[in-house]
Amino acid sequence: MSKDIRLQIGFLDHPKTMRLQLECGPDGVFSLLRLWFFAAQNKPKGVLKGMDEIDIELAAKWTGESGKFVETILKENCKWLIKKNKVFSLNNWEKHQGWVYHSKERSKKAKKAAKLRWEKDSCNEHATSITQLSSAYAPNPSPSPLPNPSPNPSPKIKNVKDICPDGHVPFKEIIEDLNSKTGKKYRSTGKATQVLIRARWVEGFRLEDFEKVHKYQVDKWKDDPKMSEYLRPATLYSASKFEGYLNTPSNKPDVCCICDSPHRPIVQKHEGKKYCRECYPWEKDYVDAEGNPSTGEIEEQ
Repeated sequence: MSKDIRLQIGFLDHPKTMRLQLECGPDGVFSLLRLWFFAAQNKPKGVLKGMDEIDIELAAKWTGESGKFVETILKENCKWLIKKNKVFSLNNWEKHQGWVYHSKERSKKAKKAAKLRWEKDSCNEHATSITQLSSAYAPNPSPSPLPNPSPNPSPKIKNVKDICPDGHVPFKEIIEDLNSKTGKKYRSTGKATQVLIRARWVEGFRLEDFEKVHKYQVDKWKDDPKMSEYLRPATLYSASKFEGYLNTPSNKPDVCCICDSPHRPIVQKHEGKKYCRECYPWEKDYVDAEGNPSTGEIEEQ
């Protein structure tokens, strides 16, 4: 939405302005300016579609005789307004208010350019950090004299894709795990999502790390209407948060693998699975909650 319009310094002395003032008085000129302000904010193309004479005078804050303002600015010797196919539009609006007229297209281009810059900066940022990390392990002091030519020169890294091709990163498996835990439908082919996943992959994190982050944060946020909105790639995989999420285990209490009830105490464990008193299959030789062989009897908790 535009915040200003262009106004030529000769506007007040223009014959059409003087004609408008003659027929409608100074209020007519003020109403014309208010109509332009309204259009800049709500009708940037200058087409007043869906508006009749009354709507236009209301938008212009005209307080004089009803219909007089619109009738005057439609006249041939005034003609600030035109009517075609029952639709009103501001005369020569694009010519005189080009900045307002093209505001939406300009906004779309700016957003697209910002997105491209963000993706490029994100890739180059992580490629630079890897280059710095590799140089940190170089011998110190350097051998003297230096060998010439240098053995096995390192290829120049332009971005993260040079050292981490798409085929080596399980984008699909990572996003499918996130969707299965959150019930959402994120796409593994999204460019912004792939940039974040690839950057974390280059830092050494693997599929199981992503799965742990999904589990930990879903357990914490899924029942919180406000925080559940952040169960998304942009938040979970960000450079400043991912490792912190990975090292913050879930606070979800141990529950039975069969009934999933948080109110029944765990009394037996077997092959990584946990059982409550009601669900434990007694005919099998399992271990109790402390890892000791089960005798088939349960001590009172």
